Amino acid sequence: LLWGTKEPRSTAWLSLSFFIGDIARIELGGVYLIHPDYWLGLSLIPIVMAAYFFDGIYINFIAPVIIRKNTWLIMAATISGAALNIAFNFLLVPRYNILGAAWSAFISYFSMCYIMYFSVRKIYPKPYEFKRLFPLVLSALAAFFAWYFYKDSFSACREGAFKTLLLLGFLLSVYVS
Repeated sequence: LLWGTKEPRSTAWLSLSFFIGDIARIELGGVYLIHPDYWLGLSLIPIVMAAYFFDGIYINFIAPVIIRKNTWLIMAATISGAALNIAFNFLLVPRYNILGAAWSAFISYFSMCYIMYFSVRKIYPKPYEFKRLFPLVLSALAAFFAWYFYKDSFSACREGAFKTLLLLGFLLSVYVS
């Protein structure tokens, strides 16, 4: 039922954000599912997944551009995203290392989505149901930030219960909306 929700991408994002550390530490026959040398990078997963979420929306927005044969807009958005990615890598990587690169990718994909959305509105106006999506996104972000800021406040057992309650609360908000 987890994947049968109205918002599977947000559910997957929250589930992996909450439980990737637990999944990585699963030990089968004396071997971890993800080697401990890579555990440091697990904090990047929510950021990169959110970046790819915006990349998916960007891909959705390019259909009208192709239909109307204005494909130069794809090039413009892609070049803008690449330029922002390079610029933010120079700004963020020296100070934040790999975390800076993850945020740079997020900014890049978000900007490409933003550029394409406003470009497409001019050539192929189509109403999107943002009023229905906004509460779902807000609920997902509220659950994520509640976990992010309070995850270190609990013992391992209570942390698992906290993550499960947050995920169930999000799923309830999806069901209600």
